[in-house]
Amino acid sequence: MMREAQRIRGFTLIELLVVIAIIAVLAAILFPVFAQAREKARASTCLNNERQLMAAVMLYVQDNNETLMPTTNLWSSYIANATTSNIFDCASKNGTKGSGSSPKYGFNPNILGQALGDLKSPAITIALADIKDGGSKLTPPYTLSYATGDYNIDLRHSNGANLAFLDGHTGYMTVPTNASCSSTITAMGAQIQLLSVKDIDFVAGSPNAAANVKISHPVPGIGTVVYDTKPYGGNGAWIDNVFSTGVIAGDGWFSWRQDTGGANDTFIGFAPSSVTSTTSGNYGVINVAAVYNTGNMTVWNEPGHANGSTTLCPDANYLCHFFKIARTNGTITFYYDNVLKFTSQYKSTGSLRVGLCLVGQCKVSHALFYGAP
Repeated sequence: MMREAQRIRGFTLIELLVVIAIIAVLAAILFPVFAQAREKARASTCLNNERQLMAAVMLYVQDNNETLMPTTNLWSSYIANATTSNIFDCASKNGTKGSGSSPKYGFNPNILGQALGDLKSPAITIALADIKDGGSKLTPPYTLSYATGDYNIDLRHSNGANLAFLDGHTGYMTVPTNASCSSTITAMGAQIQLLSVKDIDFVAGSPNAAANVKISHPVPGIGTVVYDTKPYGGNGAWIDNVFSTGVIAGDGWFSWRQDTGGANDTFIGFAPSSVTSTTSGNYGVINVAAVYNTGNMTVWNEPGHANGSTTLCPDANYLCHFFKIARTNGTITFYYDNVLKFTSQYKSTGSLRVGLCLVGQCKVSHALFYGAP
């Protein structure tokens, strides 16, 4: 009896399986939490790296006539002596460890070489961001680029990226599903390109256009004047090869005032960036979004929309009124005297030029451009 009472009872197989199952469930719950906590710590370290890098940039600026690093060499090489190599690395980024010669962060090339006092909006200007692989192949190297249709910002932190701004503050940007980095930056009121309103730099490329169109900037900052010097001639008298030298890569707009002209005298709108002043221009290349003067001012030649079916101004009294075509997050909108009149039904994502066609004696003025190359 004593021997039987001292017998130690073991676990049954079912009990062991239950314990194992409980451990597995707990592991499934806790491991992602641990991974998220680990990634959050890495993201915080990365954000701190960018904060320290911007502090080093400001030290460089103070010692170099209040001017940011030039484009002649890699931006990080100018501040490497004021930092440690560890802050050029990001623990969330696999592969070769970042260093002063191959940073895991990209600098804004649009502000390199600029005087700090000339940059008017430092609190919204992105100076530094997590960068994708391939930065060494860019010009300048390891900089933020829009060459592939969106910024090369690396969403390495839970579908988001760390940013550092020109005034020194840092932040985290989450990019929603199906959204782009450029549209998210616009939505948050930030900028990488130095966006400003400026006169449109038109060029008349063909011999016919160059001989018969006058382009001037009478008061800088007020807008360009474009004037057809030929007499009224109706059909066959079009000046159809006038394009802007600059392009709008992302969000932007252009506006103008219709000064003179009769019915069917003006055709102005967005053209693909592949169209240049040396390309034979015509109505067909201004095919993204345009306004045509047909006795009033009408949405015209817009893909997916019937030509001439939307009138922007209430009557034929369109002279000396203002018109604008804008693109925001890919959507094209049309304005008359700053009042929204029409919204496009399709998306436009490519780089765009401004194209202009004129008939004899037609004149547009105050042609302004807002966008980023």
